[in-house]
Amino acid sequence: MKYNKLILILIFAFSAAFTQAQSNVFDKLSERKDIQAVHVNKSLLEMLPKMETGGVDIAGLVNKLDQLDIYTSEANEAIKYMNSLFDFFDKDKAYENFMSLKEKDQKVVFYGKQDNGTFKDLVMIVSELNKCTIIRMRGSFTAKDIQNIMKK
Repeated sequence: MKYNKLILILIFAFSAAFTQAQSNVFDKLSERKDIQAVHVNKSLLEMLPKMETGGVDIAGLVNKLDQLDIYTSEANEAIKYMNSLFDFFDKDKAYENFMSLKEKDQKVVFYGKQDNGTFKDLVMIVSELNKCTIIRMRGSFTAKDIQNIMKK
């Protein structure tokens, strides 16, 4: 019985640390002076009539989004740091790499975090030679919702 409690405590401790690490990645992006960060909450998202981000029309997701975060930079050191997040998300078991595209000097990768078939967190990293952009969408949406915006 003591061992079961110990195992449960360890699981919760590691889960909390793991969640904290994910939050810290985005906090670090916001704190860097060489990265421009835009955070849009649900109230403002609902006021926007139509929004297209990186060729992806997210208007169909607006009522399902809780927050939209956009990080971008053209500074070399920031681009290196932002590109290192490809490895972070590839190793992070909570995120699934569900689409990658590489064309010339551009690399685009979509990562998603699911909970019982519903996406709670989507991260798109667009890396170009002299610029990197990370778009994070938090909310509650299905794979069908994502497919619909990708078709547009």
